[in-house]
Amino acid sequence: MAKQAKEQGYYPKMGIVSLGSGFGSSFFLAEAGNDVADGIIITQDFAPVSALNVDPAFLQKFKEYTGQDLGGTYNTTYASTWLLADALEKACSTDPTAIADALRNTTFTDGEGKWGFMWPQVSFDEKGRVNEAASVIAQWQDGQMVAVWPPELAAAKAVWPVPGWDDRTGPLVGEKIEPAAAPESAAPAEGLMGLLYSPEVNAAALASDYSKAIVADMNTQVDTSQYKKDGPYTIAVSQQDPSNGWGNTYNLTLAAYGDELLKQGVLAKPLLTSVTNDANQQISDIENFIEQQPDAIVVEPLGRAASTTVIKRAVDAGIPVILCANGIEGSDFTTRVDVDFGEVAYKSGVGLAELMGGTGNVVVFNGIAGVDSTETWQAAFLDALKNYPDIKVVATEYAQWNIATAKQKMEAIMAANPQIDGVWAGGGEMTLGAALAIQDAGVEAPKFAMVNVPNGFLRLAKENGYEFVGAPDPPSMSKFCLQTAVDVLEGKPVTKFISLRTLMDGADPYDNTSFEQWYVPELNDDFIPPATVDVQAYIDGGFARK
Repeated sequence: MAKQAKEQGYYPKMGIVSLGSGFGSSFFLAEAGNDVADGIIITQDFAPVSALNVDPAFLQKFKEYTGQDLGGTYNTTYASTWLLADALEKACSTDPTAIADALRNTTFTDGEGKWGFMWPQVSFDEKGRVNEAASVIAQWQDGQMVAVWPPELAAAKAVWPVPGWDDRTGPLVGEKIEPAAAPESAAPAEGLMGLLYSPEVNAAALASDYSKAIVADMNTQVDTSQYKKDGPYTIAVSQQDPSNGWGNTYNLTLAAYGDELLKQGVLAKPLLTSVTNDANQQISDIENFIEQQPDAIVVEPLGRAASTTVIKRAVDAGIPVILCANGIEGSDFTTRVDVDFGEVAYKSGVGLAELMGGTGNVVVFNGIAGVDSTETWQAAFLDALKNYPDIKVVATEYAQWNIATAKQKMEAIMAANPQIDGVWAGGGEMTLGAALAIQDAGVEAPKFAMVNVPNGFLRLAKENGYEFVGAPDPPSMSKFCLQTAVDVLEGKPVTKFISLRTLMDGADPYDNTSFEQWYVPELNDDFIPPATVDVQAYIDGGFARK
């Protein structure tokens, strides 16, 4: 194509821009020649001429051995083979689990002569991705593939606009540039959030059997072909009642997105809905759904153990069951959309302990006893505190994810414990209640941490400068749970566990330095951000700020 374009004297006004190895290989350069290749822009993960200063002797050695210049896709194969060798040495074992642990928990720095031409160092994030992996835009300049973006990797400026064939007087060469400092967004996270995402804390946060099972489910593909059918669909949903902000946000989001799917013709009728805060009642509700034979059921389980048997009955009846916001015992469900309760609660615990300077008295609030999220959050938080022996839990209360209940209990706790340095809650409604009690008492605010962050707490944090760590468990995930049910019925591939953090913004932990983007000022304190449907739906549902 490129040769024909040159023969015809035609060059596109916006140039020739390509993704990956077709235009980026030395096969192309050898066939097309420098004069044809020059100016073409390629996006991939590596460019041989870059600010990484690839050793010319290494490039020559690679070419002598393979007959090709280092570039295209084989750079990744070469580098990752050496990285695997380093992981083998680190693990001192050929056991796959030991090697995986070495890769997850190590920051590899000795890449010279091996993989250092591609990455300055190598570490993996909580999703298993290389933190240092880059997208590189390169341009053929005088027969060399030269990085022109991002600034920290660029070796020359792009020749832009690219002159047409008849407007060139010789090889195209961009102005050489000194490598720029990495932009702030590309730099490793610093401060408290940098600690929470460090390899050490990531490894500890994912060390529980609970998190290991979730990681395994994230890597398990579900065969949805058995559920594939033509729409429109009938979908049933079982959820908690709107007695707290979390439940109301969840329900309104689900209803609004259900209405949207109904208007689109994806649903045959409005969602079949049951609401309750009682696990036994939920069992009865799901049994009624099974009798009605909907195409799919979306369930927010109200009991990790209690819900297991009835959900298995639904699956055995050929109905796909999508778990949303809570898990159950065992694997008798289709897929689950959620955050890793263990991981986020552990990180919130580390965050609170660090804010407290590793010492002091802390109060713990939990939601509804027996619910998966309640018990897993508390266990992970207490596990994190084991690393801080000078922090003492002076009170633990179950406050039903209710602001008023938590406020009342916090008033009693303060009367018995004059010195409170930290408050942690497995459900931010209770943090908000505690903060209101502290505000009423006129005492100095402690440090705060929570799983699930309500709008009201963000308001108080903004007004009073609270120091806190929030690990979202956003109820507006219900939109994505319902969409996953549709995906399953359309036969789209899903995994056994779908991390909410891969589906929506606002599901990653944050602290008091980076929270204002999630605060929704037109909604009241009970709302749990972020909003994933039109804000008007929440206003119409009673969340308007008055």
